[in-house]
Amino acid sequence: MALEKTLPWVLLATLLAACPAGGRKPTVNPLNLTLTDYEPARGASALIASPDGAFLAAELIFSGETLPAVIKVIDRPNAKVVAHARGSLLAGPDERGEVLYLDAADRAAPRLRSTARAELAAPLPAATADFARWSGFRLGATRQHLVLLREEPSGVTLTALQLPDGGELATRTVPSSELTLLASAVSPDEDTVYLSGKTPGGPAAGAIVALDGNTLRERWRAPWPAGHNFDDSPALAVTGDGTLVAAYARSGLFVVDARRGTGGAVVAFDGLDATALVGVPGKSALVALRTFARGVEPPAYTLEAIELPSGKITKLRPQSGPVNPAALVVVGTSVLVAPGAPPRQPGDPSTWGPEVSGFVEP
Repeated sequence: MALEKTLPWVLLATLLAACPAGGRKPTVNPLNLTLTDYEPARGASALIASPDGAFLAAELIFSGETLPAVIKVIDRPNAKVVAHARGSLLAGPDERGEVLYLDAADRAAPRLRSTARAELAAPLPAATADFARWSGFRLGATRQHLVLLREEPSGVTLTALQLPDGGELATRTVPSSELTLLASAVSPDEDTVYLSGKTPGGPAAGAIVALDGNTLRERWRAPWPAGHNFDDSPALAVTGDGTLVAAYARSGLFVVDARRGTGGAVVAFDGLDATALVGVPGKSALVALRTFARGVEPPAYTLEAIELPSGKITKLRPQSGPVNPAALVVVGTSVLVAPGAPPRQPGDPSTWGPEVSGFVEP
């Protein structure tokens, strides 16, 4: 009898504890993700995390400035800038916080440099055109390899380098007549590089291509499905468990098996542009940063978690802005975004503010 009298009060207490004050329903997040505007990276146009999440590399490109970008290495738990440089962010940081970047002060003799080792100055192949965009990925179980991508109007050249000295292991050029690169990604186990781009055959023709990270040989090629224009939103990512790779179009995600390139399912969406896709560590899921309102200045974005292959969407933030569309990382269950619009070039370093806090011109 005592239990019968007590039970209703126990149930009521349980319900009250489960519901927030004001009668609002609790937010259910099946991936247990939390979203944070990471202030130390304010204004960054790119954000990369170390494998253990202890360090972040932030790249800040000042509009109207002719000098190279500012690179900050941030001790994430302590929110402290521990190193900095001028150049183009290529890869990193590793578990020690080392970031590799491009020093192209001499366009005819670009060099691979490190924020942690001043002696590293490995020569890199010079660009053949006036415009070249560089990027890269660390590869291997001990991250002992680096794959560089140099994009030019004539195509993209991939170079595999041995670390720590930067010796060349392999090179491969993919001409634009074969593939016009739109996006690239690397597998979580860091042995495969993925490319997504347009191919001959019409305005909507394209493919995802998988390359061996050591030899740069092609492993498989999966053509984009007909009727979906992936040129609208060039975003590509691998799920955090390494099982699926996905390219984004306004009409949905093109999802294939990451090892074999098979499957080719299209997960439908609502037509927003995806400017960034990143994998959720250990999960068959992605986080997408998508344009919320086109033609609005500053643009607004929606952040969503996408579970695959079901396509279930959990909104992490319905509307956000301004943020930088490529500056997004997932560390454990924390989604970190760099808040703030890209900073303008300040004439006086004393006015640089939090965007470049801790940076001193070398």
